[in-house]
Amino acid sequence: MAEINLITAETGEYPVLLLDEVVAELDEKRRALLLDFIQQGAQALLTATDPSMFTTSFLQQATSMQVSAGRIKLQESAVVLAP
Repeated sequence: MAEINLITAETGEYPVLLLDEVVAELDEKRRALLLDFIQQGAQALLTATDPSMFTTSFLQQATSMQVSAGRIKLQESAVVLAP
């Protein structure tokens, strides 16, 4: 998050974040802090195999896609899923 703040301060723009399965590596408190931080303006692509790892407020504003058999499908629930 410090690097994101530095890049934003230097360029005036948020970087696009690519986070692969990062929510599974964090405890509940740190996961919530990361998702809240992202909701404050960052553009992010997150992958996860367990949608329950995301907070309700995050899911309400996210766009969700599911990858299955090499195809990407837009989902009702807001989380990016990996096979």
